[in-house]
Amino acid sequence: MADHTAVAIVGAGPAGLLLANRLLAQGLDCTVFERRSRRDLEQLPRAGLLTPASVAVLDRNNLAASLRVDSTPHTTCAFRIDGRETLLAYARYARRHHTVYAQHHLVRDLISTYLDAGGDLRFSTPCTAVTDLDNSPHATVHTGAAAFTCTYVVGCDGSRGVSRGALAPYTISHHSADPWVAVLAACPPSVDHITYALHPDGFAGHMLRDKVTSRFYLQCNPAETTDDWPAERIWEQLRRRLSLSQSSWSLTEGPILSREVVNMTSEVSTRLQRGRLYLVGDAAHTVSPAGAKGLNLALADADHLATALITALQKKDERQLNAYSEDRLPHIWQAQQFSHEFLNLLNTPHDPFRYQLNSARLGQLFSSPSHAVSFALDYTR
Repeated sequence: MADHTAVAIVGAGPAGLLLANRLLAQGLDCTVFERRSRRDLEQLPRAGLLTPASVAVLDRNNLAASLRVDSTPHTTCAFRIDGRETLLAYARYARRHHTVYAQHHLVRDLISTYLDAGGDLRFSTPCTAVTDLDNSPHATVHTGAAAFTCTYVVGCDGSRGVSRGALAPYTISHHSADPWVAVLAACPPSVDHITYALHPDGFAGHMLRDKVTSRFYLQCNPAETTDDWPAERIWEQLRRRLSLSQSSWSLTEGPILSREVVNMTSEVSTRLQRGRLYLVGDAAHTVSPAGAKGLNLALADADHLATALITALQKKDERQLNAYSEDRLPHIWQAQQFSHEFLNLLNTPHDPFRYQLNSARLGQLFSSPSHAVSFALDYTR
């Protein structure tokens, strides 16, 4: 006989953990299934830029104690082109700012809070299938030898997990631009602001994480793999693409902790629910790293769905649950639109004419207050 839980959450990323903590705080039964170990989860390098809305969600649910101590406010981004740097104080235009806090630190915080409160989190327990979704009083989550029935199941297991697979016919995708080599290095940041560089050799980005690690991005050829990017080439290209012509600025280097080629494929499931299954975060949509929308969109999904599940379980009212797709998809498409436009601005086209067009588009951020306001509002949303 299968075990039972009111809400089965597949995946212990930030979205799944936020959802689990919210349900547990209301005294509601839930179980989280995660294929990776706790150690791997708490060391997995990912995003690190939180919007004001994300910080507010964490604050509102008493999940921001460590973040408030160890995070850094971020108000200005830098754009480098042709050896010159221009700063955009976007917080002045948007009247709100980002918070820099590494995603794996947030995951560590959310795991500790959930387990300390008595939460049920099954590490190293991959979910192999989700069944009985339609016209059944309970869905079933299968984890190899075991099975768990649940009133609702929430898929937070990413774009290639079993949850997305249950809604595969509704996934639409778009591949744009060249891929990026994503690099995490054991070195302190070399810049004070997140830095985007346009260069004839390709885009380069220097992202902020914490005092001892930095994230970098390098636009690369679609045919290249990580084997084509040894440490020597990574540092040489970062120095070249991020260089300033009239400055003593230098790049701080360190051991490469991880590197991967990230394809710029954006996906959206046009249905976020099927029967008793609801998709959240990367299971519902994938977005390019441009603009740091992925993590924040996932947290917004989870917060919205948590409220709907609490209402359904406590008040037996499923109206908000039934409207989940309709409510969330407009926000998802807004984030996709900004990310798509920003990616097209950052990635260097392979001809001089389009490169100059992108340079001119970038210049509008600094010459036109209306362009700056529009960018700042979308960037921080």
